[in-house]
Amino acid sequence: MQKDVSDRTAESAWFERGISLSYLKRYEEAIECFDKAIPLAVESYEKTIEGFENAISLLEYLVSRSGLSEEEVIEQMRKNGFEPFHIASGRNMGKIGFRKKRLQ
Repeated sequence: MQKDVSDRTAESAWFERGISLSYLKRYEEAIECFDKAIPLAVESYEKTIEGFENAISLLEYLVSRSGLSEEEVIEQMRKNGFEPFHIASGRNMGKIGFRKKRLQ
């Protein structure tokens, strides 16, 4: 359980640092922070949805946790090796999901 708490703390800290740096127009440093935060957020999200019937989409989760727009989150996810896709069925139908890019 302690690992989950520290993961969320690290995730929040990286997002908050990135947002602060972007306000200071230090965009390269902000992107580096978001690059560190997003994998932690994905891992946290995957842990969160285990066992839940009505999980929110990963995109909604990342937007709510980061304060970034959907477009900014999608761009950061792409930079971290994830491709967006539209969910075609199930409880999250019509929402955007992400899958790891395949190595070619």
